[in-house]
Amino acid sequence: MANLQQLFLWRFPLLFISLWLFTSSCQKMNDTVRVIVDKTFLFNDLPSASALSVSGDSIYVAGDDTPVLYQLDKTFRQVGRFLLLPHFAGQQRIPKPQKPDLESMAEGFCDGQPCLALFGSGSLSPQRDSMYLFFPGAPDSTQVFDVNFLYQQIRESAAITADELNIEGAVIAGETLHLFNRGRNFVASLSWPQLLKSLYQKTNIFDLKVVISPVSLPTHQGVPMGFSGATLAPGTNWVLFTATVEDTDNWYDDGEILGSYAGGLYLPENGAAEITWLAPVTDHNGVGVKDKIESITCLHTDVQGYLHALAVTDNDDGTSKLLKIIIKMNP
Repeated sequence: MANLQQLFLWRFPLLFISLWLFTSSCQKMNDTVRVIVDKTFLFNDLPSASALSVSGDSIYVAGDDTPVLYQLDKTFRQVGRFLLLPHFAGQQRIPKPQKPDLESMAEGFCDGQPCLALFGSGSLSPQRDSMYLFFPGAPDSTQVFDVNFLYQQIRESAAITADELNIEGAVIAGETLHLFNRGRNFVASLSWPQLLKSLYQKTNIFDLKVVISPVSLPTHQGVPMGFSGATLAPGTNWVLFTATVEDTDNWYDDGEILGSYAGGLYLPENGAAEITWLAPVTDHNGVGVKDKIESITCLHTDVQGYLHALAVTDNDDGTSKLLKIIIKMNP
């Protein structure tokens, strides 16, 4: 298995394309960026895919109502299953009122070891107030933490009610953790090392500084769009995010999917988050896809300068899709 340094070198060309994306205006990007679903893979035995990340030579996928983390190889074959929730062992899908609702996954380091941090959405407490740390190099050493205190701090800092918290994306950029909230769209940023220290030592858990950056996303057919996933372009403060348009009165119940979008978000160390481009996800003919895209991760750029990515969808029927996406920038 390749290490993270090799993975970074494999993805490093993203730095140059990311800088190009940031220096372009949002309006220009809307006219010149195409986000195309190139290939689709259906998984009948991987329910409710909601979080996605690449580590080494493997792709890891979590479902919002499944007790296991799935490992795929680069040909998208399932090569591993790791139990995250032992008390739900043997269940293919967890009932909605009990599910942990793991909606986001971020690559990072814990005690110097590569890890994947998976976050519950926080949309129903306490069932969805957990963070799981999975170590690809030691898959039997998963750790779970109650992060209700963090979610409460986010609610207070963002001045939102309990039912307006819905964490759908996570990015670890250096020593900063960014959590993407859906509905009342904003990014909550805090120190990743400080959060780990608070969790491990169980001290000063209420001393975390949380910075809230509101993000304005447009409507589609009169329906608001909300964050559904995010991933970092390595070596930059530029984030590739996804947003879905779901016709529902609240963020607990599912609704009709009217479309999905991808965009670029710049996260400066100090200052407000800034959308640099936004474009609908379409097929090769330019027709908008109606899939519920839940998460995305960057892969590489090709010789034409096109960005390749992977995304997953939750079909709300016990099946999931993996989408190979090409993002074409035409200045």
